[in-house]
Amino acid sequence: VTFGAKVNEIQAHAFQDCVNLQNFTLPDTIQYLRYRCFSGCSKALTSVTIPTNKDELETEIEQAVFSGCTKLATVTFGDTVKTVTGVPYTNYYGDYGDYDDSTNLRFDYDKALFYNCTSLKTINWGKSIKTIGNIAFLNCSALEAVEIPDTVTSIGCHAFLGCSSIVSAKIGNNVTVIGRAAFRALPNLTKVTFGAKVNEIQAHAFQDC
Repeated sequence: VTFGAKVNEIQAHAFQDCVNLQNFTLPDTIQYLRYRCFSGCSKALTSVTIPTNKDELETEIEQAVFSGCTKLATVTFGDTVKTVTGVPYTNYYGDYGDYDDSTNLRFDYDKALFYNCTSLKTINWGKSIKTIGNIAFLNCSALEAVEIPDTVTSIGCHAFLGCSSIVSAKIGNNVTVIGRAAFRALPNLTKVTFGAKVNEIQAHAFQDC
């Protein structure tokens, strides 16, 4: 799929479950990728590049945009992406989602941005990302190394939960908070390097590693 030069928004569900979609080229006018617009492109989509907006407008990516893209191996964020979108949580008494009894958090896991992208191995972060949201990379089980750039200031709860192939994690020098269970259940993790400004490592952050 090649989009025209003036496209700035792809609306919700636009290409959801196009299971044989092999690739697409987003224009440098893109500013909004809405809910689930490429979710479930599960058989052939292996690489995604989100370009830098030519007018330097922030590129906004909503929840579950790439959820279930099980062949996706490489994602590249442009320099106008500031947030790797997360999912809000409720407490134990929340009425939706999957409950983690060790952290008292409830999430709607299926809304995670890269949920079950089980072939994802390479993340090219771009130069402006400040936040990695809750459960953003949940169950990306092919990731082997994570290097958080110095632009990032916070890593959300469960951000890399279940990324079971990760062997090393390097936390950028401006990260101050590592959220609950952010790197939980990484049985192959052997090395973690913390940046200079980490002042809070929340409960269960590295449990079961």
